[in-house]
Amino acid sequence: MLLLLVACRDSLHLEPMEGNNRLVVYAFPAPGDGFDIHVSVSRSLAGRSERLRMVAITCRNNGVDCPIRQVADTILGEFPTIVYHVSGSFSAGDQVELHAEAMGMAAVSASTIIPHPTSAILLGSDTICYQGYAYTQMRLMVEGAATLSYYAVRVENRCNDENEQEESGRDYLQLETTLEPLLNHYTDADLNFGAWNDYYHNMYVFDNSSFGLSSATLRLCTIQQPRQKVLRVHLFALSLEYYQMLRSLNDRDNNDIGRYRSEEHTSELQSH
Repeated sequence: MLLLLVACRDSLHLEPMEGNNRLVVYAFPAPGDGFDIHVSVSRSLAGRSERLRMVAITCRNNGVDCPIRQVADTILGEFPTIVYHVSGSFSAGDQVELHAEAMGMAAVSASTIIPHPTSAILLGSDTICYQGYAYTQMRLMVEGAATLSYYAVRVENRCNDENEQEESGRDYLQLETTLEPLLNHYTDADLNFGAWNDYYHNMYVFDNSSFGLSSATLRLCTIQQPRQKVLRVHLFALSLEYYQMLRSLNDRDNNDIGRYRSEEHTSELQSH
């Protein structure tokens, strides 16, 4: 008997991949009287994070400087974070620009346009059977838009125990995206090749490229559970930047290969 064993071995050195820490700036401009900016520093693969020493931070709304002040210097999720508050009046359609500098790190700049709000009508709900399971199907009519627009939808579940009058908790439910083409971004071939069709924090993103100015009906299907529940649908209008971030997180987490790639923090301005 001849037994032939063949193996390949390679060594991957992580030191060159460590690089320098990066400045992470996180903000959500929205219509209203102002918003907060969170500034922190990314952590290298070795787990080291530089001290955050800010040099300057500015915010402009439609080209006009906005008042900005520091409101906190704290730790969020093990990351030293400085929080700033931007004052002013912000409306849909405004262009917001942000620039931040810190000692020893590259400066970051970003801009976004606050999206216009959207409206939707809940047409009704019923029970359907899919692959032997009972699902609650909610039909949501979403208005179209003249320009390419981005959205996210999620279903909130408020649970009540059978013998209790008080609400015992809430979470956001998974949806069966194979029953709604607008939410299903993967083909059967993708799924068979090692992809999943899950969404970051169950925020299901889509755009109006397929329906434009016309209205569209979303069929939101969630498997029925024995606990009593009250369902609430949340529809969000997203900026391009926030949509791209959610799509990037979804594509990474839904790919078996992508799960093993080293992660980096990127600096960008987001809004919703």
